[in-house]
Amino acid sequence: MEMARRHCLNMTFTEFGGQGMAEAATGLPINTRQVSCLVAHGGASANLDWIVGEFYEQHCVGCSHRRPTGDVPNLATVMDERKEAAARAEEAERAETAKRPEGARMRINLIAAPAGALAAIGMRLQAGPAAAFGPAQSSSSEQRLLCGGRRA
Repeated sequence: MEMARRHCLNMTFTEFGGQGMAEAATGLPINTRQVSCLVAHGGASANLDWIVGEFYEQHCVGCSHRRPTGDVPNLATVMDERKEAAARAEEAERAETAKRPEGARMRINLIAAPAGALAAIGMRLQAGPAAAFGPAQSSSSEQRLLCGGRRA
């Protein structure tokens, strides 16, 4: 709530629904609240982080009615940091996937897509962790997979 206040003096959090004993006892803002301002009414939840982020994305970016305090960090800086962190994580995941050999990418895709895995059971398995056991064990592992696929 403090980051939102620093971002815009028009943003308010009004209690929505009943009042709980936990908030009364602790003084923490844990009851359900609705975020709103002069321009829009947002969602209501006890998870303020989620509804404030959603409200910011939908209504605050580029708003001409914003009354900033000039204090930093504020909601805008926090949301920008989150967006940058998500972009870095996505780029790191893309780079990690690109470094994997084609067989490893296929195995990961098979895990992620069970329907594709069933269709690919008839394919010869790529050399992977089972190859460390030697050809006999690798072959028996492949046979167990193929037999399991026929039963399905």
